[in-house]
Amino acid sequence: MLGRAVGSVFVQEADPKSFEVLVVDNSADDEKGLAVKEALAPWPAVRIVNEPTVGLSFARNRALLESLAEVVVFIDDDARMETGYLKRLGRVFCGSPLPAAAGGPVVVGWDNPQPSWWEPGLNFYANHLNLGDGTKKIAYPQVLYGTNLAVDRKLALELGGFDSTLGRIGEGLLDGEDALLQLCIARQSKRPIIYDSGLIVTHYFAAERLNREYLLKKAFWHGCSRRRVEAGHPGAGSILNPMFCLARSYMRMAFRRNSFHEKLMRQSAWGYIAQALELKSLTKKTG
Repeated sequence: MLGRAVGSVFVQEADPKSFEVLVVDNSADDEKGLAVKEALAPWPAVRIVNEPTVGLSFARNRALLESLAEVVVFIDDDARMETGYLKRLGRVFCGSPLPAAAGGPVVVGWDNPQPSWWEPGLNFYANHLNLGDGTKKIAYPQVLYGTNLAVDRKLALELGGFDSTLGRIGEGLLDGEDALLQLCIARQSKRPIIYDSGLIVTHYFAAERLNREYLLKKAFWHGCSRRRVEAGHPGAGSILNPMFCLARSYMRMAFRRNSFHEKLMRQSAWGYIAQALELKSLTKKTG
């Protein structure tokens, strides 16, 4: 997977001297660290740095600290940057006013066949993102995803980077560190966040996650995460929103419209409510 992600950068229509590729090894495991080096052997120009504290936010913050670039582009190790990405991103960051962050669609990629029970609405839980065509400014609740996110490095560091109490840690399913950073940018900087439909990243959904149990857990923790993101920003969200969502969903269920997608929506709503009410029997600080 990592080789595919890194390889997608080196085939971009851009001068190799105009960018650097930085891989953060967050494995905290010598054997996995060796596997990272082996996967990157075809690209000796890649710079590998280690972040010993396990967690997605810690890894991303290490990248912000170590990078030599003005703009840092984040993609996951199970993603692929589509052709023309860097060239288009350069044009976006030459715009006026200067963006604070930019990104675009996330397309779901499959290495394995979709299961028979998969519905189009489930793509959201596989990190699918499509905010329409063209180039536009966005504001919360519209957000860019961390697997396709370019940020002004200096500004991101000034705002404290990614919140380390959010984001994946080991097998935990908390998210929202990318959304929170964008909320902070919007409220503390006058510079826009730009969505451009030409900045495409394909994110591959791992075979071991293609099961209902995983998706139900992810939906619940997504709801918890969203509440944590919004709690420190009055006006960003309300507990009424998931309550209305539950009410509508249960009404549809009464009319026998109870797809798996509906179940995931309810799980996410319950996660938000549980976090808002601090129901410790349902949630844990670590996720």
